[in-house]
Amino acid sequence: MSGIKDLLENAVKNRFIISFEYDTLKDFVDIGSGAFGQVTRAYSNSLEKYVALKSLKSLNNEEEFAAFVKELRNFNTVNHHDNIIQFLGISKDPKETYYLVLQYAEGGDLRTYLQKNFETLDWETKISMAKDIARGLNFIHNADIVHRDLHSKNILVHQKRLLITDLGLSKSLDTDSKSVIGGVLAYTDPEWIRNMRKGYKRNKASDVYSIGVLFWELSSGRPPFKDFQLFEISDKVKSGEREKPINGTPVDYVNIYSSAWNDNPTQRPTVENIRNSLGKIQFENIFYVSNENTKSIQPKVIIIDEHSQDLVSNASDWDQSNENINLSREVNDQTLTDFASQEITGIDN
Repeated sequence: MSGIKDLLENAVKNRFIISFEYDTLKDFVDIGSGAFGQVTRAYSNSLEKYVALKSLKSLNNEEEFAAFVKELRNFNTVNHHDNIIQFLGISKDPKETYYLVLQYAEGGDLRTYLQKNFETLDWETKISMAKDIARGLNFIHNADIVHRDLHSKNILVHQKRLLITDLGLSKSLDTDSKSVIGGVLAYTDPEWIRNMRKGYKRNKASDVYSIGVLFWELSSGRPPFKDFQLFEISDKVKSGEREKPINGTPVDYVNIYSSAWNDNPTQRPTVENIRNSLGKIQFENIFYVSNENTKSIQPKVIIIDEHSQDLVSNASDWDQSNENINLSREVNDQTLTDFASQEITGIDN
């Protein structure tokens, strides 16, 4: 571990990374904890504003410290984008605990924000929020980084902008890691859930699946499969079941997130395609199903992929009957126990 620490200290010494003296920080308030770190708000005397401090729960071995350094590198790689939380530097307290010093988001996480403000949001605002997420993720993907843990607790709200945070699980595409921990099941690529024990690596298409679910959450104001247990969520995601569209949603928007959460990773659009489609949404065509109907309308999904070919789907997964699904439990008990015991990463209010 000393070798990795030396590299970090040299980076600070050579001013590749800004170091904040710990005694210049004050007014510490714990604002959340995740599976990999504790998040604290503090006032920086040098910056004259609040910042967020993130540390690993422990740095007792080389693997844990390497994970801390990896997240630092990921933040530094995609820094200075308007829709990604800004990495400011590092700090170290008298007990030799290292902290990432990050931009503090005044509005908290997206899930909490939607719970408090959803009734006041019009569709122009919701589409703008979706564009923020797509812009941030597109920048991450252009840096050949896969986030791997996108959900509404890892999207923060700051001055009417959404910011992607928590790159602790993110991986550069040139790494060989096949980690089987992390992520939140309802937002997780079903292909990975089915094959995680076989070494399946989450990729850019996995992130696209996650933002498809996030876009549905923007339309509904609530997390996906909110009232279901862990095993039930796993079965639903693996079997291809998805949440139904919300009445009043523009059909173009339904088409976009339906294509993003396609069960087949090769049939999902790129984030760039999604960005382009969000800019062309027509608000005249609205999804609506009356309460008397027992079946959902199946709008045709048309989206332009990276090869400029139309991907057409009838989105039949919305009404797939459980009677015709073989719910095989490919995820073993220990893996789901890991999911259940893991705290959601990001900032919990």
